[in-house]
Amino acid sequence: MVSTDNPEGKTTINDLEMAGILLAWLVLEQINANIKYRTVGLFCDNMSAVTWTSKHKSSTSAKAGHLLRALAMRQHATKTAPLLISHIVGTENIMADTASRPYTNTTNQPFLEFFNQKFPLQNN
Repeated sequence: MVSTDNPEGKTTINDLEMAGILLAWLVLEQINANIKYRTVGLFCDNMSAVTWTSKHKSSTSAKAGHLLRALAMRQHATKTAPLLISHIVGTENIMADTASRPYTNTTNQPFLEFFNQKFPLQNN
């Protein structure tokens, strides 16, 4: 991982954000089997990952290129339209901001239970 302590690292935060987009897609496939012939939208607060996904390519990261290929293969397999991705400012991305902060467990409530309570899924 590239960091101040490890400037020679091979993986950047942008690569991890791209992996997060692929992971979000895989989760969506599992919770909603009816995405065939549908358009799916996603917000991301990482501009590099948004640009890579929009252009379906990365000229700066081979890892992102591999992740983009995996995303394209999943979209082809599920017969969905290309992913519509938009940038959202980190401070407006409350769910991601909540998940990335240290979780203080004052009530012995597991994090997933806390997160589901704070951001309940809407019924279709």
